[in-house]
Amino acid sequence: MHTSEVIGAEALIRWNNPLQGILYPDDFLPTICNRPLILDLDLWVLNEVCTQLCKWHNDGFDSKISVNISAYTFKQPNFIALVDETLARYPHIMPHQIDIEIFEHCRCICFIGRSV
Repeated sequence: MHTSEVIGAEALIRWNNPLQGILYPDDFLPTICNRPLILDLDLWVLNEVCTQLCKWHNDGFDSKISVNISAYTFKQPNFIALVDETLARYPHIMPHQIDIEIFEHCRCICFIGRSV
């Protein structure tokens, strides 16, 4: 049955480079994939996802968003704590509203099967 109901979204990153214009992930993520900077980027994206979910919630729309996280970030010993701390700042967001997918070498791989 088609209801035209939105059931989810995916967070997609682009970089508006002042010299090159809009860059897609394959144009800049390989440079930082296995470096500490990717952790900062991943956490920024997660915060942006939570901010968007809050805006939607305030507008009466609750949905879910899939977000790609690097293997570098996922392998950090405090990864779960970082996600928990982020979600704690957004009390209207339920953990099931965020699907975390892991990408390795800037290519998506299969998600391990549960929401954080």
